[in-house]
Amino acid sequence: MARKCMEAQKRMVNPYKVIDETKHPAAHWDAGMKARVFLNQALIEAAWTPKQTGYYRLEVELEPARQHTLLEGFATRLIAVSENVGAPKKDR
Repeated sequence: MARKCMEAQKRMVNPYKVIDETKHPAAHWDAGMKARVFLNQALIEAAWTPKQTGYYRLEVELEPARQHTLLEGFATRLIAVSENVGAPKKDR
């Protein structure tokens, strides 16, 4: 049983591929032997911890490379933040 677990861990692959310093999402199949990298998409990482519940608007602004034009260089997304079920109550 331990051997199967170790074999499964060896086959685990990253859900992304970094090409020219850009992280692209990737899909894998056949136990990680085959992959498709989506070069028309890029992954951006950001860390943020909300201080309270409510609705927050996340905004992203992109800067094009010299050889490209952005048709939509600004995007927003509304994020709902709620309390965890069973989380300790804060005194107000």
